[in-house]
Amino acid sequence: MCDPTVGTGGMLSIAEEHLIGSSDRPGLNPQAQLRLYGQEWNDHSYAVCKSDLLIKGYDSSNIQLGDTLADDKFAGQTFDYCMSNPPYGDDWKASQSAVMDDLKELGSSSRFYAGGDKPKQNVPAVNDGQMLFLQHVVSKLRPKVKGGGRGGIVMNGSPLFNGAAESGPSNIRRWLLEHDLVDTIVALPTDMFYNTGIATYIWIVDNNKPEERQGKVQLIDGTEFYEKMRKKLGDKGREISEINRSTIVKLYDDYVDTEHCKIVRIEEFAYWLVTVERPQRDEHGEVITSARGKKQPDTALRDTERVPFTYSGNTQGDGGRQETIQAYFNAEVKPYVPDAWVDEKKTKIGYEIPFTRFFYRYQPQRPLEEIDAELHQVTTEILQLLNEVTE
Repeated sequence: MCDPTVGTGGMLSIAEEHLIGSSDRPGLNPQAQLRLYGQEWNDHSYAVCKSDLLIKGYDSSNIQLGDTLADDKFAGQTFDYCMSNPPYGDDWKASQSAVMDDLKELGSSSRFYAGGDKPKQNVPAVNDGQMLFLQHVVSKLRPKVKGGGRGGIVMNGSPLFNGAAESGPSNIRRWLLEHDLVDTIVALPTDMFYNTGIATYIWIVDNNKPEERQGKVQLIDGTEFYEKMRKKLGDKGREISEINRSTIVKLYDDYVDTEHCKIVRIEEFAYWLVTVERPQRDEHGEVITSARGKKQPDTALRDTERVPFTYSGNTQGDGGRQETIQAYFNAEVKPYVPDAWVDEKKTKIGYEIPFTRFFYRYQPQRPLEEIDAELHQVTTEILQLLNEVTE
């Protein structure tokens, strides 16, 4: 088991306790032969982690000091399991040169390759390196021909949707989803961590998914499964109890659509970003054309539309592009702007995971009578207070 952002080794220690067990708690597999690996860039955290594993009798040389993105200390090695809790929203400027060189030199063999023809099409914005760690975790999984590997990585919400179509983040999502590497995404309750109260998600990646899970991603809404702490520790005010954990694990294991679990086909995350043009017109309202009679687009009227891969029941993925886009255009655009057309040369493919949309619950609006009564009551109270002041 490897943690490429190991810190002081807390996640490795908890994993060991969960698997092997302790004096007061049985493990899932006490007979397992466990070897722990980790890499950490902070020298103080590295020293704590290394010392902890040394005390427990593990090979301390398996904990390495260095920048995981710039210098993989376990290059060429893969693992049965990986887990990581990388920093949220931290820039990767210090690693940028090494990452881009890795892409230029290795191309599709790079651990950061996401299918783009140019290096910049494979990486996220420099101000947030979470998705690079996600790619790294995937690259460290034991190959499928040897049984495959699984990984878990905790990130904030931005990797679900950040980046426009064919940007680095979108291409990373596309590569992961089209290669069927994303098994499950679990939304955690807020206020779960000491240094942030934001929403976080666990991505479970698997390069050897069981047949019944292939071509699909399981989304689990675990935001309601928590216990409040008596006293907050920093931003941490909630924790997942054993009962909460069992509930989430059961949702995962049952693998059926429920209020808190959705099984989504990969195609449902994909869309075409199409450019809709409208013609230039002269002062008399006449369409301006070129010498060859081609309508000239008016850039001020240019617009874009997102066409889902699954629009109008399309089951061919990108193979049904032309028919699906045309059906969308005829139904959603042409009735309102009859002079518009789609510039097919500008069509791009994008992928995003709109997690909350799948769990949206309609909340009916309050009756107007109730709102009016409440406003009347508040107004009456204000007038009474004013009368008391002026008397």
